[in-house]
Amino acid sequence: MPLLINHLTRMQPGWICTAGIDLVSGRHIRPVAGHGLPKRMLERHGGPLKLGVVVELGSTEFCGTVPEIEDRRFELENMVAVQQCSLEELHRACQDFAEPTLRDIFGDDLEWLHHERTAWGASWGTAAVEQHRGIRSLGCYWAAGAQLLVTEKEGRRRVRLRFQEGDLAFDVPVTDYRLYMDDQTTPNESLINDLASQVVDQPRTLVAVGLSRAYRQTDTQPARHWLQVNNILLP
Repeated sequence: MPLLINHLTRMQPGWICTAGIDLVSGRHIRPVAGHGLPKRMLERHGGPLKLGVVVELGSTEFCGTVPEIEDRRFELENMVAVQQCSLEELHRACQDFAEPTLRDIFGDDLEWLHHERTAWGASWGTAAVEQHRGIRSLGCYWAAGAQLLVTEKEGRRRVRLRFQEGDLAFDVPVTDYRLYMDDQTTPNESLINDLASQVVDQPRTLVAVGLSRAYRQTDTQPARHWLQVNNILLP
């Protein structure tokens, strides 16, 4: 199974998650081994994983549930890099899968949820799908009017992407592994500023999007899969 890696994200310190386009079926596949992949699988640590690399997984077994239909179990030692594409080649490949609306990717169960009102009256929000609903958990998306920035809340600095879709304004977390230092917590502000300057003048920006594993924000809310920007795909 040759897989073109177009999702590569940080998780808790020491762990990452990845996914890519199966070059045979044309579908997104998320290789799963336990609760995450160790960060030693990253190219920067001597492993095979980097955005744009084509890897072979060896034998796999479906292990997903809705909406995480992309999950396939594999053995870590079987993953090998077979080809490295440029970011331009990756961008062109992902354009073929990109959608202009989030519901085109995740289905009609995706809900916009307001979470912040600014001093000038704008309402920013995010989106989520309730557990065991939706149609998939990965995609490529054209984010209109995107702004990449670092915010601070409760003493924690967070990487966010703001964008518009019709009348809705989104403010969602960015989990792109490149945008964090090696501790996977501290934002890499020099790279973020560089990417932000490239994004700000673009009418739309190609991004890899995903839904998180389901969790409850409060005890009174249902478990939801939350929208996140997995990677910013600039040519």
